[in-house]
Amino acid sequence: MSFPDLLITYTDSAGAQTERTISPLEIVDEAYVYATCHVREEKRSFKISRIVTAVDVSTSEVIEDLFAFFGASKPPLPQPTPEVILTPAEIKKRRQTERRNFLKEYRYEVIKEHHFKKFFQLFDNRCFKCGLTERNRLAMDHHIPIARGGHFVPGNLVPLCIDCNNRKSDKPPEAFYTQEELERLQPLLAAQQNLLPFKFDFDRWGDDREGYLLDIGIDPALVHEVLHNEDHPLYVGYYRGCVITLPSYPIS
Repeated sequence: MSFPDLLITYTDSAGAQTERTISPLEIVDEAYVYATCHVREEKRSFKISRIVTAVDVSTSEVIEDLFAFFGASKPPLPQPTPEVILTPAEIKKRRQTERRNFLKEYRYEVIKEHHFKKFFQLFDNRCFKCGLTERNRLAMDHHIPIARGGHFVPGNLVPLCIDCNNRKSDKPPEAFYTQEELERLQPLLAAQQNLLPFKFDFDRWGDDREGYLLDIGIDPALVHEVLHNEDHPLYVGYYRGCVITLPSYPIS
């Protein structure tokens, strides 16, 4: 079976998204497409779940369902998670502990905000359920609630507006989302596992803070501000020590 050339947005293993044109050749193991990448004119495998968008170059048609397009099987939907009986106090403590442990890996607010910005961009900066785009009303919802065994980890986070978040509460995903929404959500949950994880490199930070922030992918103008403008809310300067505060949007 032959496929047309595609213009895709692809998330690599480091979480960076790039746009490239590929010529699909064959499907590998149902999860990968083997194709010629015209950025470097080389053949390589692309994980289908990491392809965020795809457009047929010859017709400009947007490919909505890549798995169906390639005749591949979709990843299985997560099975309902058995309910874990926790008291409200236990849920609150676990939420705070997991959030703290996750956020401390970024060490600095500017690094955390960079990764969280990519997370919200993955979902088009909108509530996944109703489409609201007001950033200050978006919460990072546990896809599988803590009360049902979920954790604050990449692959279990979905942006919901405060209203949708309250309506979902501790419901399991299959009781809140439609089947179509669950299917659309799966590649997004998979993609965020490459966007959010981060391991702070103390040696790089100590040697060259500016170079380190630039290599992470933070905008050069912002890097200059956070290093030299003491009035900037994300200022880090050149002193030693790490500061991380709670995010400016809720995490449920």
